Amino acid sequence: MAGLTGTEAIDALAGYPTPTRDEVLPPIAVALSGGCWQQWRTPGNDDHSAARAWSQRALREVELELSREISRRFEVIRLSLGVVLSDAVDHGILLA
Repeated sequence: MAGLTGTEAIDALAGYPTPTRDEVLPPIAVALSGGCWQQWRTPGNDDHSAARAWSQRALREVELELSREISRRFEVIRLSLGVVLSDAVDHGILLA
């Protein structure tokens, strides 16, 4: 599992065709390599349990990384709103 954020993630996804977007936050994308899955699905090594265990570990890692990314995004939003509100209070433009 390799987590990429920021410009590295944008560069990694640049090869995939997508429609143009105008959101404030960039989308979150998930990609898994099937190479590990194929390791346990070859004719000489057909181990359903190992393949299932790999899938479950990969899914847990994806869930953890998505949770971290969402937490980072909410923290950035919280900090941004704090700056905007404190600036509004400092300049007296906060409406009650």
